[in-house]
Amino acid sequence: MAKILSKAQIGVTAHFSIDEEECRALDAMVGYGFDAFITTFKKHLGESYMRGHEDGLKRFFESVRGVVGSAIARVDDARSALDGHKEITFKGCTEQNSAHMKEICRLKNFVAMNFPATGEGDPVGAAIKLLENFRAEAEARK
Repeated sequence: MAKILSKAQIGVTAHFSIDEEECRALDAMVGYGFDAFITTFKKHLGESYMRGHEDGLKRFFESVRGVVGSAIARVDDARSALDGHKEITFKGCTEQNSAHMKEICRLKNFVAMNFPATGEGDPVGAAIKLLENFRAEAEARK
């Protein structure tokens, strides 16, 4: 006979969404590090609000640093690539002979950086493959 065990759990998981400006502000705040932040917080605002929450705040700082910084870097890289200030190497797209080919490569770079392909049937992978085919056809016409 099968055994079924049940266990009640009570807890909270919060998901929130922030815009780029809020993301950069949060990154700047946690950029000082947990120790510097908590020391300054306690010095100027007291200890009573943070008492019992320091471990959670420290994990939050670590989580934010692990996610927010890389997201901001990807946005900055994508803007630079699209503005022509930075070229990101992607499958031979570093030497273009025409402005048209350069734009195709920038689009490929942006898609590849921000929407990683996961394999066959993936719409982003299909878009990248379409761009690669278009590039090959353009190269063949030269």
